[in-house]
Amino acid sequence: MNLIEFAKMAPVNQTPEEFIAMMNEVLPLDEVKDLTEEEGLAFFSAVQWLYDFAILLTEFHQQDSEMEAPDGHDMAPCLPGTRGPFIENLLTRGPGKPDFTPLTHFGLK
Repeated sequence: MNLIEFAKMAPVNQTPEEFIAMMNEVLPLDEVKDLTEEEGLAFFSAVQWLYDFAILLTEFHQQDSEMEAPDGHDMAPCLPGTRGPFIENLLTRGPGKPDFTPLTHFGLK
């Protein structure tokens, strides 16, 4: 499965476990932790580019959206959340030490 197929097949109400199972069909997640530092940076670059591209796609779809916010005003463009499990990282963790266990259980506990 590729990411386009994932996007077309992913159910709206999927559980974190279903999300991870489908992502494993797109990418062998258990192999990511074994990337070298250089390979990890290349992986990050690819994922970051896809993230930026997906944000632009979201803006494109929201430009003429007729969805209203609960207060009745037009909704401003916003970033969608993830359907996958939350994985804490340096942007969300605060001053604590990192927990690297999600590299093996992918955020499922």
